[in-house]
Order: sequence, then structure tokens, then C-alpha cells
Amino acid sequence: MDVSATSCAMDRSLCQLPPQAETPTVPGQKPQSSINQPQVEIKNRTLVFPPTASGESSECFLEVENHGEEVRWYLSSFAPPYVKGVDSSGDVYRATYSAFRCEKVSGTLGIQERMKVPITFLPRDRGDYAQFWDLECHPAAKPQHKSRVRFQLCGTGIRAGEASSVKENCSLVKTEATVKNRRRLDSAGSKTGSSTETQKRGVYAPQSLYTFPATRVGATSTLKVNFRNNSSSTHELKFISPKEPFHIKHSNYSLRSQHYINLPVQFVPAAAGQFSGTLLVQTDTDAKLAVELSGEALP
Repeated sequence: MDVSATSCAMDRSLCQLPPQAETPTVPGQKPQSSINQPQVEIKNRTLVFPPTASGESSECFLEVENHGEEVRWYLSSFAPPYVKGVDSSGDVYRATYSAFRCEKVSGTLGIQERMKVPITFLPRDRGDYAQFWDLECHPAAKPQHKSRVRFQLCGTGIRAGEASSVKENCSLVKTEATVKNRRRLDSAGSKTGSSTETQKRGVYAPQSLYTFPATRVGATSTLKVNFRNNSSSTHELKFISPKEPFHIKHSNYSLRSQHYINLPVQFVPAAAGQFSGTLLVQTDTDAKLAVELSGEALP
């Protein structure tokens, strides 16, 4: 399966974050046979977007090839985007919005098939953006045999018009006052990764923020919010409706073991402006999940 292709110019001024370490093998544990692992390959594990003005967008394609049996695949961001070069302080910031977006985050890839998944870069501020994503796969007939490939997205945002003070900008948050070098950033990323992996047991939402495309007043945009069940049991989910102009039609769902659900959420603005909301999900184990929603309505 091929989606329309494009080429991405490499920008040597961008600094790549170091690759994340693989999970070590536990002593005495037998490694999984490569026969059980989906033979899925990412052609380029570092996608570099062309310099993009704030408020504009650019696009690159993740090229994936399946050398084995039919697989189910899922995309999810590993941690929020980190931004450097925002100002002269040398501080590292975390973006509070989805600077890199992918509309199709799951699907099926057949035997010997290839696909190109479009990913969009939408910076709101100047700076060098970097974010790790995961491509998780498992054979369609063997959901317990999972594999994960990590890749990196990089892009440079160019400030359009007058520069605004970071203090006045709520789309960026300073990570730590003392974070000024790559070693500390890598250490913080490792801790975040461990926490993220822990949270991925049981029912979880791979993506914590969904941003709707700019929508005209009176029109409707729909995004599918993904929830997954990595446990060995079926769980009952209760969806609590977000405030307007965000809407859902389902109130509950029984999510089976090793399955996922894409919950449709609609953005139906009645007036122009910026809107935000929260979709809450409660499970039968009293766990609560929160997914942030954001959208802009045009007159």
C-alpha cells in the first residue's frame, strides 16, 4: 500500500537526539525467536522536515516495509516534543501541543507490502523541535508477539512576524531551570521513557493530546481517539463527554484483551476562536484516563 510520496530535505543544522537504548534482556530469560517477530523495517529512522514558518505546515513520509507475514501496526508518540533555540538562554522547552501530527495511527500491512504514512509538522514558535515516536507491530494472528521500532522527528520552526516573549507564550513550557546541556536532557528523557512504559500496562491512551484541523463555524471535524488494552482481561470503559464544542456519541465500551478502540470525537464550533476540552475515561478498575482536545474555529 503506497500513499503519495514526497522527499524531505535534510537540514544539517539540526541536532539529533541520541537513540534510545533497547530494553535489556533479563538474565535467564530466553530471547524471543526472530520467527515470531514481525519483519517490519523503517527505511529512515530520522525524518527531518524542511524549515517551517510558525502557523504554517510541512510534510514528510514515514516509509515502512513488511518483509514477513501480515501485521497490525500502531503509531504513538513517545514523549512531548522538546524545543531548543527558542531564545538566547539555551534552555530546553517542552511543547504543550502536537507539533508533529499523524492522522492515520493504526492499520494493517500485508505480506511484502510497503506504505508511506504522512506526518505533518506544525510549529507555533521558532526553535529546533525533536520528538521520538514508536511503531508497534504484531502479527495479525498473534497479538501477543509484539515488536517496537523507535524513530525520530526533527524540524525547525521559523518565527513569522514579531517575536513574542516566551513568558507570554503558553504553548511552550521550560523543562527544568537547570537543563542546559544534552546529557541532562538525555537523562530526563530516559526517566520519562521508563514512566511511559510503565503506564502502558493495562488500558491506556497512547496519545494525550489531539488537535483538530482548523474548522469553519457550523462545520464538523472528526478525530478518532485511540485507547488500547494491553492486559490479559476485558475491561469496561465509561466515556465522560467533554464540554462543547466537542462531542461524542458513545458512553461506554467493553474493550477486550489485546484489542483497541478508535473513539470518534467531533469538533462542531458555533463561534470563531480557540477551544480546548478534556475527554475523561473511567475503567472498571477505577483508573482514570484524560485526553486533551484542542481546536480552532474559523469564521
